[in-house]
Amino acid sequence: MTDERRPPSPPDPTPPSALSPEQIDELERRMQADEAEWNKPESWRFGIFYYSERDSRIWVPKRSLFSRRRSGGTPNLAKRQARLFVGTLLGFFLFLLAVVVALSRAGYLR
Repeated sequence: MTDERRPPSPPDPTPPSALSPEQIDELERRMQADEAEWNKPESWRFGIFYYSERDSRIWVPKRSLFSRRRSGGTPNLAKRQARLFVGTLLGFFLFLLAVVVALSRAGYLR
């Protein structure tokens, strides 16, 4: 029995993709459709609240009237997860406000 050891083969320069070309094309189409929906004025309520059932995103780039640069984001209020997030956040702040008011009335915050 001979002890023949093969040298390790070099790594493949092209890593395998987790997505098929058809899946990549579908993602690109969806991203373009989401961007087109984002650009429609009727998707923005009062100019600041984003509401679009056709947009697949939960969190979208914030709209800026004064610059082309998009900084930050805003929830898509047509999505249940976004409404749950906003409701939880508002509920938390209302709870904090109620605690501060109660402590103030009890004389602990003077």
